[in-house]
Amino acid sequence: MQNSVTQPLSISWTRPKIKPLLKYIWSKFQVPVLNKQLTSAEIIQRLELAVNLQIPVKLQMNQSFYSETTSEYYGQLHQTVAGDLYIYLLNKRQPLLINPALIRYLILESN
Repeated sequence: MQNSVTQPLSISWTRPKIKPLLKYIWSKFQVPVLNKQLTSAEIIQRLELAVNLQIPVKLQMNQSFYSETTSEYYGQLHQTVAGDLYIYLLNKRQPLLINPALIRYLILESN
């Protein structure tokens, strides 16, 4: 004689609907991890090293001057002749213009 384990019908149809809803709600209440704000001297020193040595960097920057919403990027920094600063995103293979005044944290990645 075989015994079979059955799940109650009331749980089986609600679980696939509730789990994505809970995941969505949880993502809205998560607080992003903010790295320690570096001083301007430290940021300038690290920017010079990253541009001159072409070392990949992990960059965290504010999205605007008036908010603490941040974005994180990973790539190589390049500077044009005009002085514009670009980060070449290694995972997306595209350049992105960045404003150095919005940089919050910069770490050099060693290979």
